[in-house]
Amino acid sequence: MAFQPRIRIGSRKLGTRVSTCPHSRLCRLRPWHNWGSRMNLRFLMAMACYSVLALLAAFTLDETPRIVVWLILGAFAVKTWIAKVRKDRGLE
Repeated sequence: MAFQPRIRIGSRKLGTRVSTCPHSRLCRLRPWHNWGSRMNLRFLMAMACYSVLALLAAFTLDETPRIVVWLILGAFAVKTWIAKVRKDRGLE
């Protein structure tokens, strides 16, 4: 019996997801294969910006404002991650 992936390209059957990547088997084996896509690049850039802002806050602010800034940046990071997961799963 041959290996049949759960995600089929072009499948219209109910209950199955349609993969946008022509290398769906490769993507499951090596998730970093598709890191060059625009959405992933934007996500990585957003996380890098949040990290830089958090480091700047660590070196320039006192204790209470720093914690507030970290909480706000953390909320933005979680919101960005949730949006990426929803986009990857096709829920948006």
